[in-house]
Amino acid sequence: MNKRMCSIFFVFFLTLTFGFNAKAKSIPVDGYAAVVNGTVITKGQVWLVIAPVEAQLRQVYSGAALNEQLDLAYEKTLDSLIERQLVIDEFNRLGLAVPDNLIDAQIDEQIYNDFKKDRFAFMNELKEAGITIAAWREEIRAQIIMSIMRKRQVTSKVLVSPGQVREAYEKNSEKYVIPAEVELRMISFDLGQDEEQKAIQKKMANTVRERLMKGEDFGKLAREVSVGARADDGGYFGWIVPNSRRAELAEVLEKLAPGEISEVIEAGNHLYLLTIEARKSERTVPFEQVESTIMAELRNAEAQRIRDEWVSRLKSGAFIRKYN
Repeated sequence: MNKRMCSIFFVFFLTLTFGFNAKAKSIPVDGYAAVVNGTVITKGQVWLVIAPVEAQLRQVYSGAALNEQLDLAYEKTLDSLIERQLVIDEFNRLGLAVPDNLIDAQIDEQIYNDFKKDRFAFMNELKEAGITIAAWREEIRAQIIMSIMRKRQVTSKVLVSPGQVREAYEKNSEKYVIPAEVELRMISFDLGQDEEQKAIQKKMANTVRERLMKGEDFGKLAREVSVGARADDGGYFGWIVPNSRRAELAEVLEKLAPGEISEVIEAGNHLYLLTIEARKSERTVPFEQVESTIMAELRNAEAQRIRDEWVSRLKSGAFIRKYN
């Protein structure tokens, strides 16, 4: 972990975790972003967290659109900071504590994984980033609190039964339908710019089709004459859904039998010859193949619901004031 990574990591989590106590330090009111149970979150803290996102937004947006995106990022980040502070306040209200040896173990793991067991390199990294070991320990403590509280208030309460998984599969059966597919090979020709060129190209395409009808190998001819992107692969496109191609080709692919050679198809500025090697009918993925995926989706959704309700309860019993 280099200094840049360390600094960004620290700024992100520290600003999420620690505000200034309104009683401990005087801060101009116009510097406040919010007050949560007496803990001040400043606008500067919010913008520190947004900084990496802001740089990305400035590459994509400008003017009024940029301002709108920045406002959205600011509100979303401030809400996250408020919720984080509420969780930490709840942890403290419950009289819970993080043992020092747990913090020590977490730091030792970081040193082992990120600094190849070199404690001196770790300490030097913090020093260069302007971070004291005491501040870093407080940050680790905050991370552990968030993990403990999530497990206690959310993860441990998530219950999804096998019956619910089966019900979700049957209720959303269309989601697990795999559309019909064909194994496609294609030869394409440029149509040409004027009528004379078009006539020449159409004659060439029909000549190639005649050779195919006489038994010449489709892949070999594709390598010889096709101007398509897959010419070097013998015009092989693998398994595709017919309607993923332009309409003129999709219509033919829906009817083409395996091994059959299409007529010359004119579409846009190209001529095409198609064949399919095999066809798969529309089918539904068996329940057993998606059971674990559905279970994970339902658990995530239930965890989000429980978390949202929990945070709402925390907010209802807290003093929260936002500043413009």
